[in-house]
Amino acid sequence: DTICLPGDEELELGQELLHKDSTIAITKLELNEKSFRRAKVKDVNVIWAKRYDSLPIKISITKGPDTYSRKIFAPPDEEFEIGDLIRFNEYEVVIKKIRDTAGVVTKGYVKARDIVRVYCNIIR
Repeated sequence: DTICLPGDEELELGQELLHKDSTIAITKLELNEKSFRRAKVKDVNVIWAKRYDSLPIKISITKGPDTYSRKIFAPPDEEFEIGDLIRFNEYEVVIKKIRDTAGVVTKGYVKARDIVRVYCNIIR
């Protein structure tokens, strides 16, 4: 696919762009097979990107001594808050802590775009 951008615009890894009614996130910038974290559009041969409308959220669920791994999908701006309930087909879980890009959160909320993993306990 092709995207038209101004030549002087600076791009960087992780930057979000609108493309054909979808949000995409830049994953790699290439110039002559060399990768860069930041570059101007005019200096880039290839922009690698992925759709960013829905992100996979890794969930660890603890029940006694056992831990199970699940994955759900959420929009980047969806907030996950400590104490929130998440319903799966077979059970319901409560969020106890969230690991984000800066550390572990035990109070408040984190946007999906910043979540590394959500830790939960089964309640039903």
